[in-house]
Amino acid sequence: MFALLLGAYTYKVVVYDPANITTEAQEQTYQKLVEYADEWDMLSDAEKMELIDYEPAYNELLEKQKTRLNTYFEEQTGDSFIKQLEALKALKATQEDETKPEYQQLVAFVSNWSTKPDEEKAQIVHYKDAFNGLSAALQQKIDQICMEQAGKNFNTLAAEEQAKLDQASQAAQEAQAAANEQRAQIQSQIDELHAQLNDAMTYKADLEAQQAAGEDVGAMIATNDQTIAYLNEQIAALQATLP
Repeated sequence: MFALLLGAYTYKVVVYDPANITTEAQEQTYQKLVEYADEWDMLSDAEKMELIDYEPAYNELLEKQKTRLNTYFEEQTGDSFIKQLEALKALKATQEDETKPEYQQLVAFVSNWSTKPDEEKAQIVHYKDAFNGLSAALQQKIDQICMEQAGKNFNTLAAEEQAKLDQASQAAQEAQAAANEQRAQIQSQIDELHAQLNDAMTYKADLEAQQAAGEDVGAMIATNDQTIAYLNEQIAALQATLP
C-alpha cells in the first residue's frame, strides 16, 4: 500500500505537476534557441540581436529548460544564454547611443587629431563635459580613436592641452603684470615731468609779469622757454613708450 501511494505521488509530481509539463510554445521556444546556439559562429550581429526579442519567451520557459539551455549555450558559444543576452542588450544600447549628436561631434573632432593645428587641438578641453557624459562603452570607443591618432587616451590629451592653456595663461598674466609695472614706472616719470612743467609755466608767468613791469628778464625767459620745450619733448617721448 505504501509503495502504491508513493508511486502515485511521484507520478503526480513528475508527470502532472505543471512545473514539469512543457507546453508546445515552450518547446518551440526552447528548440529555436538551441538552433541559435548551434549556429552562433555563423550568425551576423544583426541575427544575434534577434535573441533580445526572445527574452519574454525565454522567461516563460520551465526552470529545467532554462538550466539546460544556459548550459548548452555556454558549451556552444562560450557564455550562457543569460550572459549573451545581457551582452547583446548592452551592445544595442551602445549602438543606439552612437547616434547622439554629442558622440558624433566628438568622433569627428578626434578622428583627425594627428593633422590638426595646435590651436584646434586646444579646443579638446571644451569637449570634456561631453566625453564625461558618455557611457563607458562610448568613452572606450573615443579612447580607441585617440590611441590610434596620438597614442594617448582622451583624458590624457585633454590634460596636456589644458596644461598648455594654463601655461600660456600664466605667461600672459606675467607679461601683463610686467607691462603694468613698466607703465606705472613710465607714468611716474611723466607725472614728475608734468610737475616740473607746471613749475616752469608758473615761473614763466612770473617772468613775463616782471618784464611787463620793466625789468630786464629776457634772457631768463628764453632759458625758461627752453626748459619748457625740453620738458614737453620728454613727456611726449615717454608717452610714446607707454605699453
